[in-house]
Amino acid sequence: MPDLSKYTKRLSEHFFNSDNILLISHINPDGDAIGSQLALYHYLISTGKKVTMISPNYLQEFLKWMDGSEHINIFIRQRERCRKLIENAGLIVMLDFNQPDRLGEMEDIVTGCRTTKIIIDHHLNPKGFADMEISDPTFCSTAELVHELITGMNKKPVSTKAYCEAIYVGIVTDTGNFEH
Repeated sequence: MPDLSKYTKRLSEHFFNSDNILLISHINPDGDAIGSQLALYHYLISTGKKVTMISPNYLQEFLKWMDGSEHINIFIRQRERCRKLIENAGLIVMLDFNQPDRLGEMEDIVTGCRTTKIIIDHHLNPKGFADMEISDPTFCSTAELVHELITGMNKKPVSTKAYCEAIYVGIVTDTGNFEH
């Protein structure tokens, strides 16, 4: 397992110093994108943070059962509301993608805002459009990476049902039900 301590300290500082955190998944979000987003959401709200979430477009029906999915704002349905969430965010965390075009219609809005941006991802070759990139392709999913980062920051694993389900969905989705 890679040593993530070089990230957990800086990530903890960003979270500690931000009162209004926005989590963004990629266009056509899969289980890893939504699972990672919801796991981080559940962790951050448990620490007392104000957290909002945006997906560029609609969630697949099979993901809507997940606790917290009802709090994900859909950009193509709520453009003005989401634009304000982006503009007013104290910190933006983008999950499970490494290229700005995966933001869909939000690309120019997100990349153009001056808010500190962090990427947490497991894909190869991030495109360098964030202030902090945590990208490691040795992880099977972004959900696994999120879990390891949170465990490092929290000094122990989170074990709430909603958090564990979100991590599980992310890992199962990106491993093809543990087939690869």
